[in-house]
Amino acid sequence: MSGIAGDARGRAAWISGWNFRDQSSSTYLRRDGDAWTVVRGPAGAATAPYLNDVAHVPGTTGFWSVGMTSPSPYPPTEAYTERLLL
Repeated sequence: MSGIAGDARGRAAWISGWNFRDQSSSTYLRRDGDAWTVVRGPAGAATAPYLNDVAHVPGTTGFWSVGMTSPSPYPPTEAYTERLLL
């Protein structure tokens, strides 16, 4: 896990990361009440998305996550973003 973002009230809401066992889509933990649940990003958007950070968009219920299309910084890695909505 590599990034964490709070909601509008400052409570932990999303944690971003990388799932080395299933690289078909991005992996997050989302705070759901008193528990964390695993949430997967869109399949096929990148072959092995590695998320570095996630941030709340002020004034909205949305979040943006950023990273790379591979955990390795070597080509052909490209910048990668995902938009998350609650």
